[in-house]
Amino acid sequence: MKKFFESSLFFNILANVLIFIFCVVLFTVNFGATFENSLYDSYLRLTASAFKPSEKIVLVLLDQESLDWAKKTHNWSWPWPRSAYAEIVSFFSQAKADTVCFDVLFSESSVYGEADDAAFAESCRSAGNVIQAIHFTQKDGRIEIETQPIAEIADSAFLCASVMSAVDADGVVRRARLGVNSGGRFFPTLGVAPLFFEGNYQGESDIREKICSAFSIPLLNDWSMYVRYQSSLNNFIPYNAAQILQSMDALKNNERPLLEPEQFEGSVVFFGFYSPGLFDVVTSPIQKNYPGVGVHLSMLDTILNRSYIKPVSFTIQIFILAVVLVIFAFAFNGLKSNKAQSLFILKIALLFAGFIGAIFICAVLLFYVGFYLKCFTVFFAITLSFIGSVFISYSLEGKQKRFIKKAFGQYLSTAVVEELIANPDKLKLGGDRRELSICFSDLQGFTSISEYLEPQELTSLLNDYLSLMSDIILQYGGTIDKYEGDAIIAFWNAPLENENHARLALQAMLDCQAALAEHREEFSKRAGGKPFKMRVGINTGVAVVGNMGSKQRFDYTMLGDSVNLASRLEGINKLFGTYMLCSEVAKEACEAKGGKVQFREIGRVQVVGKNQAVKVFEPMRVADYEMKHLLIKQFEVALHLFYDGKLSEAKELFAQLSDDDVAKKYFAFCQNFLASGVIPKGGVIHAETK
Repeated sequence: MKKFFESSLFFNILANVLIFIFCVVLFTVNFGATFENSLYDSYLRLTASAFKPSEKIVLVLLDQESLDWAKKTHNWSWPWPRSAYAEIVSFFSQAKADTVCFDVLFSESSVYGEADDAAFAESCRSAGNVIQAIHFTQKDGRIEIETQPIAEIADSAFLCASVMSAVDADGVVRRARLGVNSGGRFFPTLGVAPLFFEGNYQGESDIREKICSAFSIPLLNDWSMYVRYQSSLNNFIPYNAAQILQSMDALKNNERPLLEPEQFEGSVVFFGFYSPGLFDVVTSPIQKNYPGVGVHLSMLDTILNRSYIKPVSFTIQIFILAVVLVIFAFAFNGLKSNKAQSLFILKIALLFAGFIGAIFICAVLLFYVGFYLKCFTVFFAITLSFIGSVFISYSLEGKQKRFIKKAFGQYLSTAVVEELIANPDKLKLGGDRRELSICFSDLQGFTSISEYLEPQELTSLLNDYLSLMSDIILQYGGTIDKYEGDAIIAFWNAPLENENHARLALQAMLDCQAALAEHREEFSKRAGGKPFKMRVGINTGVAVVGNMGSKQRFDYTMLGDSVNLASRLEGINKLFGTYMLCSEVAKEACEAKGGKVQFREIGRVQVVGKNQAVKVFEPMRVADYEMKHLLIKQFEVALHLFYDGKLSEAKELFAQLSDDDVAKKYFAFCQNFLASGVIPKGGVIHAETK
């Protein structure tokens, strides 16, 4: 349990809990509204093309082409006579359109005289389905009429509707109100006004509830709704005023019209200005300069298609935030346990980007099906979590790095230490049973050397010797257990596993012997002319390896019978006149991995503390082995005679190999055994000392 409370996972969870609480507070105060609005706009643009406009809606625009046509045909300057609008109303009345909605403010009398206003009013009254526009303004929290049609036109309309936009703080129109209350009266918005005509709603007190119930409109707290805009206003296939007027003229003259009235039967017509300097401009999520009439017809299109955008509830938003933070914390912690830590920065960046991307895609998909998930707070929370996780990770990793460098920096190669730092999961603190290749080395006659030299000279010589040997051991991936005076104790296959440990150990010590040979003359001279030779014992076997000692002071070391045998093999070199011996297990493990090492069988020996004899070998470089190949073959014949108890025959052959130190030792063994009358069973030599 204590380990968990000290782990990066615990600190990540704790940090994310605090981040969650902080972000919930931010969410309640609408933090990052500007960024959230930008995300909303991107959702809308990405999904707009997936929705088709209602075929019931017709858009008629008074554009530059219409102005040019009117000037050329009727010599109309701006403004047009209102009799022109009367003709448009008459055309759609004859076409049996449901309603005609004017996004135009007829707030002043016509410049063409009262008859012009009367003609327009009569046409509207006769049609009975015309909706006129009123613009409202908000002052001191109250909504008041700012601009309205002249009385004659207002009275002739089926109803007057609000064209007051619901503008967000950044000036973008994303929502539309169902209507406004002013002076005790309710005025529906132009986009929803056609529903009043279709439903024949009466009264004012319950009109909002009836509309919302009939069309299942998801209203926000301010009685507005999100508008799902089409990707382009051209999706509604707009007609221009000139086309309608030409068609009406043709019908009057019993000619074939440009547009057949029948194609507009049952439609809802929106009329607006779309000529430079004439139309009212708003900013929509789709377009910066967007005709105001587009807001109203898009509102109606959203209602008719039921393509509503409903905000995800606060509770679900908070739940999603919590789930995302939990998943991110565990994902980050799982990433930390991966092996390829050299790519850690790239991985966490990809994880962060992946989470942001995945949430954004989910938000777009939800938006497509009609749910608006506010993601900025979630993105902000993930960013804080990302920064916090990286900080925690590097803080704990720094502590871990310091621990590893302190624990291993003095007896592991820099490359191995760096790999442990990058992959601490490879390190198991405490005891661990593992097959090791173990090496003990010692200088011959070091006691006499130490007695001859002054302390400073001895220290300098010993440091140079140990540095030379240690560099080679570390180069081959070995772990230096400890130094005991002139002795070096090292092992392979821990703390990092390496299946080639026996080969590496043998090759390392052969290189150490070669390096020592190159420096022997120098070292001997500094040692007062005394020989400077190293004895080495190598064994491969299972041992317990790990950090052992007290909590305050410990060593990464090894224990076990295989360790003791390696130590004994180093001493047995004196018995046979050799300077490097290994066990049969080490030999076979090396050969199994294709090591470029040759072996000379030295004998069978029973070391102190062991009941079973072990076969020992002298590792040799290939070149040295080939140079002594004939001698080694002759020695093997004599050795097997010794194993078979044929001591006299073996003695004669050993005598012929007088240039070989090992053969000299065996010649002496044969003499001693023959003199005592004792024949060693199986040719086993008993080591009397360690």
